[in-house]
Amino acid sequence: MAAERTDHSLERLVFFSDAVFAIAITLLIIEIHPPHFDRPVATDAMHLEALANLFPLFMGYLISFFVIGMFWMGHHRAFALAAHYHPHVLWWNLLLLATIAFMPFASAYGSANFQQRVPTIFYCTAMLVAALLNLRVNTIATSPPMAAESVAPGDRDRVRRRGIGVVLGSATAVLISFLEPRFGQVGLVTIPLWQLLLMRVRRKAPDWLRWTKDSAAIAGAGWKGVDTILMGRKTWDFAVRSGGGPGGTSKMKTYIFSRTMTEAPAGAALVRDDAVGFVRALKATPGGDIIILGGGEFGSALIEGGVVDEIGISLHPLLLGRGIPLFRPLAARVALTLIEARPIAGDCVFVRYRVEAS
Repeated sequence: MAAERTDHSLERLVFFSDAVFAIAITLLIIEIHPPHFDRPVATDAMHLEALANLFPLFMGYLISFFVIGMFWMGHHRAFALAAHYHPHVLWWNLLLLATIAFMPFASAYGSANFQQRVPTIFYCTAMLVAALLNLRVNTIATSPPMAAESVAPGDRDRVRRRGIGVVLGSATAVLISFLEPRFGQVGLVTIPLWQLLLMRVRRKAPDWLRWTKDSAAIAGAGWKGVDTILMGRKTWDFAVRSGGGPGGTSKMKTYIFSRTMTEAPAGAALVRDDAVGFVRALKATPGGDIIILGGGEFGSALIEGGVVDEIGISLHPLLLGRGIPLFRPLAARVALTLIEARPIAGDCVFVRYRVEAS
């Protein structure tokens, strides 16, 4: 989990979201009114009958309480991995909160018309909308530039898979509501089953990467002082497939280098020509450090152009035998001078080199 200090805007967003979740849960029970009788003293039988008539409302309250609580827990897990605010999340989060605040009405409507088709479909559809918005918000919060630099891929993956499970469970409930409304809300019980299935069916990923506290510390230290990110088109495409979000924060600029992209994604700038010349001019302007993310092809071009100052490499104790080369073939040798060599957990070694001018 992330341990970085969050910024003020992010804290305000989280506090406001927590307040909306708390109010929505409170409103659920306000919708249930105690029974009233026409006589001053009612019999035990009358009380029991009145409570029995409230059973659908009690069921709706319990289901909706844990549903909203589940959304809050997912929101909490996602933003526990975030360390930076980005305005891209603001409207998505507001739409999610609007849906959460709407849930007490959907719950009351469904409970007052228990096991009827339209109210049940209405409630489960509201759940599905909230689940989709929840997944979008959580994906943004656990992706660059919002995610803390030390977030482990496994933590991010678990948050997203839980969100996908809520979407699939809600969609299952909507489908059941169309076929047999009496069991529509029971379909929400499939949410933890979907989540368990998704946790077991893991996306194929490198099984040799060893993410440790040492790795997180090095990654966190490497980002200190950085205010500009450079990446190629292939790295950007990979980030999108992995659920990554657009560009940087107000303090972090992002440049994507591509001759095939037609327009820049929100929050990033597109550079189409002369990557070496652009980076050389960028280095000449006042600012913080610049970091290159991703593929060896883009990085190799910048190394050959003489605009890369340092290279950091984490060595893992395994000979893969095949895979994507760290660098593409270079036109000439590049001399490196060792700056740092540090053993880290997992029998790994972190090395940092200065690139010597040719």
